Amino acid sequence: MDRQTRDAWLIDHDYLTIYQGRDCLSLDAFAILGNISPERFRQGFHYYPATNEFEMDDDLKQDIMRGAQELMAKHDTTNMLDILYLEAQQHEADKEKL
Repeated sequence: MDRQTRDAWLIDHDYLTIYQGRDCLSLDAFAILGNISPERFRQGFHYYPATNEFEMDDDLKQDIMRGAQELMAKHDTTNMLDILYLEAQQHEADKEKL
């Protein structure tokens, strides 16, 4: 897979946006990369719009690190956008089955 195709697919499916030339991941993308449910991510993620800051609970950080390590081993890469692409495609296929 080439980067342009990967990024276009991630953008088309709302996992990735480009803001001021930088890659920005959706909350669902973070959940996928942490190998946790979106609900679990939202429980431990706190956003403060007044200051445009966020924080994550320590338990959530540990869960994400563990999940990310599992996915890096599964796909034999540390490129998180490649991992996101592969995992998000499976996630989308699973949604279509419902």
